[in-house]
Amino acid sequence: MPQSISSDYNSSLSNSKMAQSEPLQAHNTVAQKAVSSLETETTQRVNRKSSAFLRLPAEVRNNIYEYTLHCDDDALQYRYWKTKRNQRPIFHAQHKSNEDVQDFNQLKFVCRQLYHETRSLEIRCNALAFKQIARWELEASAQFLRFVKGLPRKKLKWLRTITLSRNPNTFRNSWAWCPGVVSQELPSIIKISQFCVTHPHIHVNFIIPHFKVHEKFHLLPNNPALDIVSFVVSAVYINRILRDKDFAFLLTDLLSDHFDREAIILRKGRLIQEFQASNLRFWPDMRVFDEYEFRKQAAMETHWWNALEGGLDIWVQHVRDWIENGI
Repeated sequence: MPQSISSDYNSSLSNSKMAQSEPLQAHNTVAQKAVSSLETETTQRVNRKSSAFLRLPAEVRNNIYEYTLHCDDDALQYRYWKTKRNQRPIFHAQHKSNEDVQDFNQLKFVCRQLYHETRSLEIRCNALAFKQIARWELEASAQFLRFVKGLPRKKLKWLRTITLSRNPNTFRNSWAWCPGVVSQELPSIIKISQFCVTHPHIHVNFIIPHFKVHEKFHLLPNNPALDIVSFVVSAVYINRILRDKDFAFLLTDLLSDHFDREAIILRKGRLIQEFQASNLRFWPDMRVFDEYEFRKQAAMETHWWNALEGGLDIWVQHVRDWIENGI
C-alpha cells in the first residue's frame, strides 16, 4: 500500500475510533454520576436509620449547625494552611495558638452527609478576619480577594462582615508612621473599594497599621504607636486622601496645603469615587477611646489646640468618632 494511502487510512481509522469513544465517555460520565448519586442516597438512608440526629427535619438540623458553628470570638481568622499533602484555606478561632490551630468547622469531618450539609457553613455564621502576620505572607487584601475568587456565587452571598489588618511588624521600618503606611496600602485599598462597590451586601473594615494612640506613649519610646498629635494629623490625612473630607481646621494651614498636594500626587488622576464605597470603613488599630488618658497627654501639647474654636473638646469629639465609628 502506498505511503500516502496508508497514512490516510490510519488517520481515518483513528478518527473513527475517537468518534466512537466520545459517546462512550459521555455515557461513562453519566453512569458515574448516577452511581455516585445512588451511593449518596443509600448512605443517607443508612445514616438516618442509625442516627437520631439525622432523622431530624432538615430545618432543625440547619438551626443546630448555625448555633454550633457560631464562634464566640469577634471573627474567624483565615489561614492558608500548608501540610505535607496539600494546601488549603481554613478558618480558625483567633484565640488559638499556632500549635492549636485547626479547622473551626469540625462537623464536616463526622460523615459524608454532614460534610455535604455543613461544608463552608462557618463563613455564613461568622464575621471573617484576614491578617498579614509575617512579612512573607500575602497582604490581607490579597488573601481575601483570592479567597472570594474561589467561592461559588451562592456562598459569596453568605459573606457579611470582613476585617482586613496587618501586623505592624511586617513593615521594614518599625517607625513607619501612618501617612506613609496609607501610601503603601493605597493599591490594595483601591482593589478592595472596587470589590465593595460590586458587592454592597459585604461590609469591609480596613484596619490601618500604626494608626493608634498608646496610653503610655511617652513612657515607651520604642513603641510604634503614635502620640496624640500624630494621631490627629494622621486622621486628617486619611480623611483627605481617602474620603475627600477636610478636617484641616483641626491643624495649621501649612499642613492643610501639604495634604492637598499629597492627595493629588497619591491619587495619580484617580477620581475620589474609587474610594467612596459606603460599605468600606477605615479604622484605627485600637478599639477603645480612653478620654482621660487622651486629655492627660493633650495637656502637654496645648499649643496645638489652644487657639482652636472649641479648644481640646473639639479634638476629643472627632477622635472619639474616628475610633468608635471609623472613617
